[in-house]
Amino acid sequence: MKTLMKEGKLVPMDITLGLIEKAMKASGKKLFLIDGFPRAIDQAKAFEAKICRPDKVVFLECPKEVMQQRLLKRGESSGRTDDNEATIIKRFETFEKESPPVIGHFNNIDKNIVAKVSSVPPPDQVYKTIQEILMKTLEAQTST
Repeated sequence: MKTLMKEGKLVPMDITLGLIEKAMKASGKKLFLIDGFPRAIDQAKAFEAKICRPDKVVFLECPKEVMQQRLLKRGESSGRTDDNEATIIKRFETFEKESPPVIGHFNNIDKNIVAKVSSVPPPDQVYKTIQEILMKTLEAQTST
């Protein structure tokens, strides 16, 4: 998996999906926040078929320049081999090819599933926005 990540590629779906499913079952919980998955349409469809349809998909929007600066800064202390300029460019290319169809897929199911949030503001503001979205989703579920 480290080699794939270093090359800016996605980890094979079966591996990622299996790890997510295992962690969900082991937790004993009913509600989950899954970060960074699905990143491709086949992953979205497989997640729905094997596990469940998500109640909410939060899509963080961020200009490439800002994201690149953040990843390079993280790379100064993260120890991650994929936080370098060459790999970041490959990750952007993979993202631009693979991820937009995921948002389209969920929008086609239900226009209210996807919430787009700018990740440019300070982290505490982005956190508050996402928290509000998730709380509204939870409230809507418990009121039905």
